[in-house]
Formats: sequence, C-alpha cells, structure tokens
Amino acid sequence: MVSNTPEIPNISRPDLQVPSPDDFQHSEGTYTSPEVTNRKIERLKLIVQTNRKPYRILDLGAYEPDETGSKSLDQIVLASEAEKISTNRTGNMDALDYACSATPERIVRIQSNVEGAPVRGNSAHGVLFLRLGTQRGQFLDVAVKAFSTPSRAFIEYVNTIVIRERGIDTLDPIAVIIDKGKGSGKSNPTSNSKITNEPIGYYISVMEPIRSIDRLRLVRSGYRSLLASDETHRSYLEYLSKTGEILAQMHLKGIFPGDAQIKNFALRQDGKVIPIDFENTDIFNVDFFLTNPEKFADMSQKALSVLFGSLNAQTTPPINFFNGYSGEHLWNAFNDVVFNAYASTYEELVLRKADAKELSVDQFVQALEGLETIRGKVRERVLTPLMIASKH
Repeated sequence: MVSNTPEIPNISRPDLQVPSPDDFQHSEGTYTSPEVTNRKIERLKLIVQTNRKPYRILDLGAYEPDETGSKSLDQIVLASEAEKISTNRTGNMDALDYACSATPERIVRIQSNVEGAPVRGNSAHGVLFLRLGTQRGQFLDVAVKAFSTPSRAFIEYVNTIVIRERGIDTLDPIAVIIDKGKGSGKSNPTSNSKITNEPIGYYISVMEPIRSIDRLRLVRSGYRSLLASDETHRSYLEYLSKTGEILAQMHLKGIFPGDAQIKNFALRQDGKVIPIDFENTDIFNVDFFLTNPEKFADMSQKALSVLFGSLNAQTTPPINFFNGYSGEHLWNAFNDVVFNAYASTYEELVLRKADAKELSVDQFVQALEGLETIRGKVRERVLTPLMIASKH
C-alpha cells in the first residue's frame, strides 16, 4: 500500500479557444421561483444581521480519510463536527446551528441584484448571487446555494476545500451557515415565520463569471452538427474531452463526484474547464485505486456513466448531444469525445507514478487493469439501454 503520495501536477494542455458571448445563449430558468428565492435571501439576511452565529475555523487536518471506503471523508467530518457542538453529542448537523468560514471575518450585511452574475443554467438549488459585507468593511461577490437539508451545505463546503487541497481547480469556498429554524423567529417578533420556520443551510463561494458547459449553444447543437462544422466549431469538442481528463485526475486523487452531469462542469473566462457542485461527492485516500480497486472501478464508472447520460437525453432538461447514434456507434462516439481523454490522462498519471517509483510493478499492472475494468463497465452502461429496448 502506498501512502503519503506526492501531489502530481495537472497535465498541461494547449489553451482552448475562449467561446464568444453568443455561445452562451439559453432560455431555461431555474427550478426555484422568484418568491422562494427572495425568501431565502431574507432568511440569510435575518441570520447574519440579527441571529448572528460565531464563526468557527474548520480544521480538516484533524481528519483522515477511510481507505477501506466504508465512509467518505465528508461523512467522517460531518459526524465529528456535529458531536463537538451538540449538547447531547448528536451527530445530526441538521438539528444544530452551525457556521464556519475560511476566515474569521464575520458577514454582517447582504446585497442582492449583483451585476455580472454568471449564467449558471438549471439548478435544483436556485443559486443566489449576492454581495456580502464583512465587519471590516470588505465586500465580496458570492454565489450562495441554499439547502433544505442543512448538512448538505456543510458537505459541499468540506468537499470543495479538500478537492482544492488535492490540486483540482474549482471555485473558492468562503463559508457555510446552518440555521436549524423551528421557531428561531420567536426572538424577532417582526420576522416572517415562513422565513424562519424550517431548517436551512447556506453554502457560500466566491462568485466567478463562469458558464456551465450545458449552456453552450454549439454543444447543444449536437455531435453530428459539430463534426460537420468548420474547424473553429469542432474545437468545442475539446471542452467535452476536458471533462474526461478532469474525472481521471479526480479519481486518481480519491475523489468521486456522484453527480458528474455536463452541467456540473463550467468554463472560466479564459476557456479553462473546471468541475463544480460537490454535495454528492465521495472522497477517500489518494491511493484508493490501490487500497480498494473494486470500489474504485465501480465508483469511477458511475461518474462516467452519469456524464454520458447527461449528454444522451437522460436528464431534465434533456441534452441529446449524441442524437442519431445507437449501439456500437454510440459507444464509439462517447469514446471519441470523452472516454479516450479519460483513459489517456489515467494512463499518463499512472505512468508518472511508476516512473517516480511510487508504484511497484504489481501495483502498476493493477492500476492499468482497473482502467480496463472501468472501460468495460462504461461501455456496458452505454449499450445496455438499447439492449433492453431490443427485447420488447
């Protein structure tokens, strides 16, 4: 078993073309109504301006991941933190008031209607874009996700910090604020009971002018359309290949996003692709591919399968990127667009580890066999829906 594996730098790739503003056209809204969104904003204002909570600085260095895979790191941290602040040693963060941040700076005011907010696309959380003011007069433009299950906000905060620490570029987390509700408005007679009645959790990150890849007009036009386009348009396939590269990097660092839909990959202004949204992510030790190869292969293929489904009209709203492809042609298309990039990055990272004498010969062989297991599982996932349909 390998431990204390040195960080491997991200593989350098040529810069991609930055999309033009026209490629960000979209029409769908989010799943949350303006009324609900405004209530969430008012609730957050009440929490930070009236029911202020002391900020904790979360010490993630005190927690070790479970190499057996029985519990992900966020589950370990969640239970322990809840016990630390609970009067009856409960591990239920949803029944507690809790707040922690990356800095000891207290948030004291909130401004909505921030200009220049990103085009996030559909979100089950209805992402809020706000400006926060701190007690020292600093203003921060932030993205806020509100969770009706408060512990999910804590999980996303923890996971995002660890993912960044392991060398995966993503958005910068700022704070998590959990309010258990259940009559918390009684201390403020002027408050709206609808605002303060139910538990709520807020995950807060730095706002960036990113665009979800599912918003790209050229990606929505489909694979056939891109192949038939000019070279500039075909280059947009590189954004999809980047998702495969990123997943390989994450998996070989012990990180397994459970919701790896195409909407959860985004473009920065410079054209760089980053993963986002980690409330459904399992994180284990960095050499999980060696300590638990069977679970590693299973969780890796699940992430790739979710990505495939989100490109093959299996999410809402549907993106039928592979429209017109079926059977082996469908697998070959997904392989060309995504899985080849995943496999190439996987092989390159494993080879680097072997060259650095971080892997024995047997471990090197095991890692490459794991890749073939993942390939077989993903191929089966791509072909299975059509095989089932053919029986009827």
